[in-house]
Amino acid sequence: MAAVPGHTVEELIHHWSLIHPDTEAFVSYAPDTHERRSLTRNDVHVLSRKFAAKLRQFGVGKGDVVCVSLPNCLERVVADFGTICSGAIALNGQVFRADGEDLIHAINISKAKAVVLDPTSTTGAWAILKKYVTELDCDVKCDALPHLRRVISCRRNDANLDLDFFTDLRDFNKSLQRAHALTSDVAVIWTTSGSTGYSKLVPQTHENLTHIALQVLHISGLRGGERLLNCAPLGWAGGFPLWFLASGATRVFVDTRRGPPRDMAAALWECVQREKCVYVFASPMYVSSILERPELWQEENHANAVWKPRGICIAGQPMKRFVVAAAGGRLCEHIDINYGTTECGVIATTRVTDPDTFFDGVTGRAAPGTEIRVVDEGLNDVGMGETGEILARNPALYGKYLDNEEAARRAFTQDGWFRTDDVGYFLPDRQLVHLGRRCDVITRGAYLCYPGWLETLLRRAPGVRDVCVVPVPDPVLHHEICACVVPAHLPPPADFEASLRSFADSQLLTQPGDSQHMIPKYYVTLPSLSLTPTGKISRREVGELARKELGLFEQ
Repeated sequence: MAAVPGHTVEELIHHWSLIHPDTEAFVSYAPDTHERRSLTRNDVHVLSRKFAAKLRQFGVGKGDVVCVSLPNCLERVVADFGTICSGAIALNGQVFRADGEDLIHAINISKAKAVVLDPTSTTGAWAILKKYVTELDCDVKCDALPHLRRVISCRRNDANLDLDFFTDLRDFNKSLQRAHALTSDVAVIWTTSGSTGYSKLVPQTHENLTHIALQVLHISGLRGGERLLNCAPLGWAGGFPLWFLASGATRVFVDTRRGPPRDMAAALWECVQREKCVYVFASPMYVSSILERPELWQEENHANAVWKPRGICIAGQPMKRFVVAAAGGRLCEHIDINYGTTECGVIATTRVTDPDTFFDGVTGRAAPGTEIRVVDEGLNDVGMGETGEILARNPALYGKYLDNEEAARRAFTQDGWFRTDDVGYFLPDRQLVHLGRRCDVITRGAYLCYPGWLETLLRRAPGVRDVCVVPVPDPVLHHEICACVVPAHLPPPADFEASLRSFADSQLLTQPGDSQHMIPKYYVTLPSLSLTPTGKISRREVGELARKELGLFEQ
């Protein structure tokens, strides 16, 4: 297996600056205007070290936390890498909640000493922090943010270079001594999606990161200089620039500094075409959206030949056969499916070259360096084909959350396993099938219904494009099963619900009326399924829509 050419982020950045230093490392495209910007390998090294020196000048020392709250842009790359090169820790400064309390919570929990933000953004971190801090780029003191000492502005200004972040860095001449980080030093703090509340803060050391970098290198097969499109935000586990650090591949992304494009799927596919990307890392929703737009990828709709990537890696949720079958061959030569978590890196992976052999939820065998178990409630291994909770461990597992001991006790076992809270089972060849979240299980009387298997079944029904199975209140059984269905065509046929019921009945060995006859009692037709900010189906929002549509509410 190929090796990663370094043991810390700083070593890897330095390594690639010595190998073809003028090769582009990162390329961004502004949506709608198609403005192209780039940084070479040498630019990344020089600008990151200069930003690190700036942080030192501002009083940021080794082990301090710097909250980087920037969107996808080249400046974000330098801010993250520069923070790490200074010996400090880069915290992903996400903002999901409208009131910004998730950002304030993360800053306080991590004891962040500085925040890097774009003050020209109307909806970013500055819109939240200016309630507490009145000035930028100077020492601050605030009772509500007791550990914060500086808010660093990161402007892009081509008209006035005195205010431009990169121009200021290039003119900065203060030297920087190397941080000489240990592999055991924390380099980043990633955040979970926070879809059920405040995000959990997940520290990752240099050793953790280099293991994940080795995993993605092994899975993608990327080589130095080849172009990769990644749709994920740079500060997230799936978007952190590990592909560049591992292989020297050129990362291409959509610049969201001025907000996301009106049509992200089209913007992503245009980047693939313009840059001839050989590999794409994308969420299922973007792959599905591209597939629904044949004008983007069918040869007859273009004067020039359509570029086809070598592979597309899809991750983020249990994979559906119809997406894999449609994408393989049309958009790329092969599909890679990754199943992983923020806490544990890649857990399982598979390459699909024949979609006819794939079925919903298959995530493949254990990823490099990873062990997987499927267990019952007592954490005992279950038999082959039996459903249980998925546990994993590998060198990417830090094993703690920041200042959240209760969540850590639930998630990490004393012998070093991570409890994913996902449900799945092993096939006879040790491939893992991922059915969904354990917390999504529906308690129907004395029986449990895992939505994943029922969704897989219903997607095979004629006229169904997608489906999400959710619980709705029942006065006797506690919950009943409701299938929220997106039909292949709108409006659906008049007998659509009847045909779904008939199809579901025909697929089960149990008979209607049996307590274990786990078919939906209710069907709700929706034009689309609500998504979380990270592109996963929001079961909470879909469930709320179903309960409202049916007039069923918890007593």
